Amino acid sequence: MSKLCQSACKAARSLLSATAAASSPRTSLLAEGRNAALATLTNLGRKTLPTAYAYSYHHNSSAAAAGWLAAIPAAVYMLQDQEAHAAEMERTFIAIKPDGVQRGLISEILSRFERKGFKLVAIKLVWEGEGVIKYGRKLIGATDPQKSEPGTIRGDLAVVVGRNIIHGSDGPETAKAEIGLWFEPRELVSYTSNEEKWIYGVN
Repeated sequence: MSKLCQSACKAARSLLSATAAASSPRTSLLAEGRNAALATLTNLGRKTLPTAYAYSYHHNSSAAAAGWLAAIPAAVYMLQDQEAHAAEMERTFIAIKPDGVQRGLISEILSRFERKGFKLVAIKLVWEGEGVIKYGRKLIGATDPQKSEPGTIRGDLAVVVGRNIIHGSDGPETAKAEIGLWFEPRELVSYTSNEEKWIYGVN
């Protein structure tokens, strides 16, 4: 436990002990405790626990205030834990190399990171092939998932139009415009897949 959390625990215990022993000064002491707690949380750079503070303010019973004060150490610890977690987050660049592309391992590689629990924060895709626009629309499914056929992405995985999870260009001109929004021409790579001659019968 950190020194800050230990200090908060000690302060809370002191306030609770003083509250139990005091009689007439109880109200002012509890108010002082609330203010001290709020100052501690503010110094952490967070705007948290407003509901708890308001609750203890409007319920002047010793039980309500004592419960709120007892929660301070845990709240401080949670705030520190969140900050530590944010500080530990990293980002890495991953590029799937030509051999990985040729071997059809793109989805396998992506799924391994996803299954591990890492969060994908950037990705862009352009698929190429004969009839890819029309087939892409069939594979995606109707805009309304309720009207999408089973076996389509939206038909299997989505429920409502506002959350239909995927977009695909609906025609050559739209595809050209949308690709232009997300990619510079130099970012699009032209290459021949080892599978093309078997797919299209090209020698």
